[in-house]
Amino acid sequence: MACGSTRDVVQATAVNASALATDAVTEIQSGLATSSALATVDTVVDAIKAVTDLLPDGGALTTLLSNVSAILADSNELQTDWTNGGRLDLLIDAIKAKTDNLPTDPADASDIAASFAALNDLSTADIDARLTAYDAATGTEAAAISAAIAALNDLAASDVWTYATRTLTQSAASVTAAVTGSTLAIVRTTTFDATLTGITVPSGWATARFTIKTRANKTQADATSALLQILVTDGGDAGDGLVVLNSSTSGLTAANASLTVNASSVDIHIEDAATALLAIGGYEYDVKFFHGTSDSTVVTTGICNVTSTPTETI
Repeated sequence: MACGSTRDVVQATAVNASALATDAVTEIQSGLATSSALATVDTVVDAIKAVTDLLPDGGALTTLLSNVSAILADSNELQTDWTNGGRLDLLIDAIKAKTDNLPTDPADASDIAASFAALNDLSTADIDARLTAYDAATGTEAAAISAAIAALNDLAASDVWTYATRTLTQSAASVTAAVTGSTLAIVRTTTFDATLTGITVPSGWATARFTIKTRANKTQADATSALLQILVTDGGDAGDGLVVLNSSTSGLTAANASLTVNASSVDIHIEDAATALLAIGGYEYDVKFFHGTSDSTVVTTGICNVTSTPTETI
């Protein structure tokens, strides 16, 4: 036990400052950093930290990388577009093809104005020369032209009146006044003529009547309520013409009115002696065909206005 205790004492105190040789202490200290060296290291570390503090975090670096990649892709696309035959190169070539056709020295506005002025700068001699060169029609040529015009007007009255669609021999004003759409306009003391077109004439018709009535009298008997009625018989009859005037059938002149049936129209004619007896006002009219044993068809209806004119003389 005594030996063990001595050993422990020796181990605990064997190495201390007084036990080390002077050259050993110097050797150990030469391997350690001095305070001056540590200060230099501290300065360098501070400088490094100042730089790294300015660097973005990991997410920002990722975004920066993505942006750089996008810029690189765009620049690669531009490089492709600018190559010979690339998209931008082709566009520039097309523009150049247009501009190559422009004159190198476009005309000045004064040059254009001078050119136009030259066109109008005709002298008296120029005009005389052109008039002398004019080849007027000879007498034979003029006669041929007149004959051709005359041939265009070589129509007989029968040619006009047998034509399916024809125009009344009235002034434009009187035709417009007589028929406007489906409205008839009768002027007292003047002859009335009108053609109602677009009518489907029943086959086998026997008689037809054109009747004018007031709205209130529409359901009354024709002979005692019609303002005017005209009768026509297929093939003609002595009783055709004016049959009712001012709700009366007596004392009438049948020839004072007539109704003519055509292929697809009817002509109405009323003498001024009959219109002079009509009362001014607004009325309704129709054209009615009677056919078969007991059949009848109304082919058209409309409004009829009776007006007056200052001159009542007939």
